[in-house]
Amino acid sequence: AVLISNEAVTWVDTDDFRLSRIKSEPRPGGTANESAQSGYLESIGLDPTRIKNEILQAVSVKMDEKLVGSDRVQFKIPRAVALLKPVFRLAAENGTETGPLQNIIQGGNVDITFKQSDVGEGEKIKLKLYSQYVKATLTFQAEEESYRLIDVDLHSGE
Repeated sequence: AVLISNEAVTWVDTDDFRLSRIKSEPRPGGTANESAQSGYLESIGLDPTRIKNEILQAVSVKMDEKLVGSDRVQFKIPRAVALLKPVFRLAAENGTETGPLQNIIQGGNVDITFKQSDVGEGEKIKLKLYSQYVKATLTFQAEEESYRLIDVDLHSGE
């Protein structure tokens, strides 16, 4: 689908479509496609080091436990990451990945909300970010009532 507004003409696709496209695109080194991707990152002022630093400085996790209804886990990452046009997935220890209930830009953050049951019972949880420009895995360690970021594995292409 195409969204037309006064500011821009934008393609609007489902996350599943975008994810399948990101995963299927070949990324051989030194191609014109790779140069265009790094050119885009330069034009928006984001290189992989800056992306990682932005995430490390501002990421957070909030557990929303309700007595009635579904419990939720909300990740907040810096708004600048939205410029990468990412698709987010929560990775379980068994390798399955689940899409978010909600993925919105709010204030200076991208808020990504998952069902608590998608998080599982493990000590660590992984939030994956897929983009045509970079891929990242954010690993969180369980603490008393939340999770703490312990690692950001970020790389371009693949």
